[in-house]
Amino acid sequence: MCWNVQVSLASAAVGWATCLYLGVRQRSVRDAYYARYLLTFTFTQVADIILWMASEGSGPGGLQACKSYQFQFGSAPSSTSPSSLFGVGSAGARYAPLNFYISKYVIPLIVFSQHAMQLSYPSNAFKGKRIPLVLVHAIPCLVMSFCFGCTMLVDSVFPRQGKTLFWGGDFSDYPFWVIQIGACVHSGIVAMGFSLVGMQGRVLAAHLIPLACVVATLWITEGRMDFGSKWCSYCLIYSAVYILEPVWLPDDKKTKSA
Repeated sequence: MCWNVQVSLASAAVGWATCLYLGVRQRSVRDAYYARYLLTFTFTQVADIILWMASEGSGPGGLQACKSYQFQFGSAPSSTSPSSLFGVGSAGARYAPLNFYISKYVIPLIVFSQHAMQLSYPSNAFKGKRIPLVLVHAIPCLVMSFCFGCTMLVDSVFPRQGKTLFWGGDFSDYPFWVIQIGACVHSGIVAMGFSLVGMQGRVLAAHLIPLACVVATLWITEGRMDFGSKWCSYCLIYSAVYILEPVWLPDDKKTKSA
């Protein structure tokens, strides 16, 4: 998934079209929830499009990690010319300020928006306490932002052999299993969130099964969990799941509640 500008753009277009359709359909109050949650996944497509464009303009090797700007707040790579914003020029300029700001700040904000919209599910669970629950989810996003630097290109084997975006930089100095545990914990937080906000039955299954499938696919095909860009497959999967709600939840006709 999302291995170039065109595929990322197509995924975003499918997501936007689905959001529009759900907004018109209004089969239940869930459709508005589905639309706003799905919209946050199209934001990752936009970020990936910009990063792929930056990679195409950064010369041989594509995007490079900027390890000296990871695990910190406050400092950032600088550019001396408009072209170096995309990494064209000296090796230092290849750190690409645009890459840095999108990777370190924009992507964690997008992830936080996904948590916030996930936790806006219409139910009575945690009624009046949703805002503190959302703010707790800001903690892993802040950790992500602190750890991230510039996105780089790495080898990938699925769905085709080639390069893929690796958000945040080079973490090879740290034990591989530590990074993978962190990625798994984050997926566990997402899974727990669906239950906390009161999803039940087939609606809960419709969210947990795609999550489990994406996690399993990454482990089976890549042997790792930290290819964040590949999670954009959610955009297409949830588009299909939400459109097909009348198929997997046929008895729920124009209900006014979740």
